[in-house]
Amino acid sequence: MLEACCSALERQVKQYPGRIHIWIVDDGSRRVSALEPIYRRFEALPGWTVLRHERNRGKRRAQDSAFRLGTGDYVVTVDSDTTLETKCIIRLVDGMERNPKAGAISGQVTARNAAANRLTALIDRRYEFLFQQESAAQSWHRTVTCCSGPVSIYRRRVLEGIWNSYVEDRFRGRLRQFGDDLKLTLLVLEEAYDSLYWPSAKGLTIVPETLLGYARQQVRWNKSFYRELPRTHHALRVHLSWRFLELQRARYLGRRSRYLGWSGAHRYIRFELVARALVPLLPQVLLAASAWFALAGRGVVHLLPLMAMIAVMLLHALVIGLQARSWTFPLLYGPLHLVVLALVRLRALATLADSRWGTRGPPDAGDPAHAVTAVKPGPSPRSQPASERAVPRACWPRSRCPCARTACSRGGAP
Repeated sequence: MLEACCSALERQVKQYPGRIHIWIVDDGSRRVSALEPIYRRFEALPGWTVLRHERNRGKRRAQDSAFRLGTGDYVVTVDSDTTLETKCIIRLVDGMERNPKAGAISGQVTARNAAANRLTALIDRRYEFLFQQESAAQSWHRTVTCCSGPVSIYRRRVLEGIWNSYVEDRFRGRLRQFGDDLKLTLLVLEEAYDSLYWPSAKGLTIVPETLLGYARQQVRWNKSFYRELPRTHHALRVHLSWRFLELQRARYLGRRSRYLGWSGAHRYIRFELVARALVPLLPQVLLAASAWFALAGRGVVHLLPLMAMIAVMLLHALVIGLQARSWTFPLLYGPLHLVVLALVRLRALATLADSRWGTRGPPDAGDPAHAVTAVKPGPSPRSQPASERAVPRACWPRSRCPCARTACSRGGAP
């Protein structure tokens, strides 16, 4: 996997018109002897650096080692089990150049091992829905709540202001070992920058091939989701405040703004968060209650709630089948969603305080993490006039700042 990842990055370097520096971080891998030939091969190339940790320190510390040594305008994160498709980095940088107020952009991820078995095929199709519908809808509001770890790009000057908060993030006094992508995206939104989805930048990643591995992965993801719910609300509130100011400024200057008004901005995102938090458990509860009501009573009236629930579920399966252009996906993924993922949600809520990885103990000691620094030729954004730069870093006046209840460390007038 690592050699395929590095080979794909080597092709990206040849395609990109500017400078790219590749950082490979070995975070205390247990298979270092098998990986050394790969390290030596790519370390000999110009613009490649291999960093080795003596012990496993976690993904954030691995990224930190590369980030503090880089100097590029953009930072692209790539997992070691991911291969980037043709011109992926070019398209990510192009997305940044077209959207100067974007602090993070997520690419599209599909399963490289989709043909391994029926489960990987279902996960691949689920990823298709996740990116092409959910992430695309969030991107329309310019607030993608989680940029994908396998392939995403960040603006370095945005990361410089939030990096320590990201690396030293703790939950109940312990350093967090997962949920890195979600946390970093929320910090970008809190800086009043946009987060987008760029469908033309694609990458292939390895997905779990067993039901147990998939369940463990989903437990980690759901823990991160529930842990970060308050932070997500706060990030949306700060981002909404800046978009409101953007709209008011555009109206005052007689210009058109791409952002929605105060009453419409982020309404969909908030609705989606509530749905993601409650809906995965709601159908099971309603179905069980309807079945009990039908068994406890007599007559057709008592069967109506159960029949209504079954009709709604079949209608939903019909819509998913039409969108997926396949009837096997809703028939197979439906039971997986109703049974396995419901148990996963309950497990995540029950073990919310447990920060262990779930497979190898705390931090992941598997393949290395990657951090790619890309520099576009031409003038740096830092050299541009202040009027042409992205959203300013200043915040509201301290007395009105939505970032904190008492005072804002950033301060200043917008």
